[in-house]
Amino acid sequence: MVSDPDAWELYCRALRQFWQSMASDNSEAKDLCRRAIKLDAEFAAPHALLSRTYFYEVISARSEDPARSVGKGVEHANRALQIDRRDEVGYTVLGYNLAYAQRFVEAFQAIEMGLAINPSSSGLYNARATIAALAPDGDLEQAREDEWLALRLSPNDPIAWTFHATLGLIELVDEESGSVDAAIECLRKAYLYPNADWGVDFFLAVARLIQGRNETAVRHARKAKVTLGHLTGADVDIAFGGLLARPPRFKMYAEQVLKLADEPESE
Repeated sequence: MVSDPDAWELYCRALRQFWQSMASDNSEAKDLCRRAIKLDAEFAAPHALLSRTYFYEVISARSEDPARSVGKGVEHANRALQIDRRDEVGYTVLGYNLAYAQRFVEAFQAIEMGLAINPSSSGLYNARATIAALAPDGDLEQAREDEWLALRLSPNDPIAWTFHATLGLIELVDEESGSVDAAIECLRKAYLYPNADWGVDFFLAVARLIQGRNETAVRHARKAKVTLGHLTGADVDIAFGGLLARPPRFKMYAEQVLKLADEPESE
């Protein structure tokens, strides 16, 4: 519960700012969260949102120190849960940050604790699917089911683009039952959202390369680089390293996309 109405207002402004700029810059959302916490130290929600901003710094390859960002993300998620043990968003963001710390067992445990509180949380199913895709031995079929369930539960979610994007990634990396056509369909849906990040273009480039549509792949690769401002192997490894450990074919095409992004445009 929040005791200070000004803290609540600051948090609402932070949340709105985050949804609008999550793919580019979360500095204003962070500042608003910190101001809310200063007014009400026992308000869990801004801690959970701060944790989410740190996670997105990493997954969007905008963190100067990914290990520190993940550490801060875990710290604020734990603080949110210390204040309110029934805060499902706290469990969601704790799971994400633990996954990027390579602590997958603990990440899944956090998500299961959240689902025990709210078994109808689209955010928790989205998180479990994402973590499964990143984990070396994650169950991709379960991840696929989780993501479709998240979409059914919250089709108009502010971050529904991440539901579609994760479905697309699962289709790309699942050598047994994945479909490139299905991946493209999901990624194109994610692409239509104004707050989608550079990763959607990057993985559309991978999918188009697999199809042999090189010109389209080049266009998406260049757009990913323009959106991020840079595009290197380190960026991809930080944001999606777990996926690169999946099928060898996927890593090969990802490396080709990096080269395409650096090719000069023909006059």
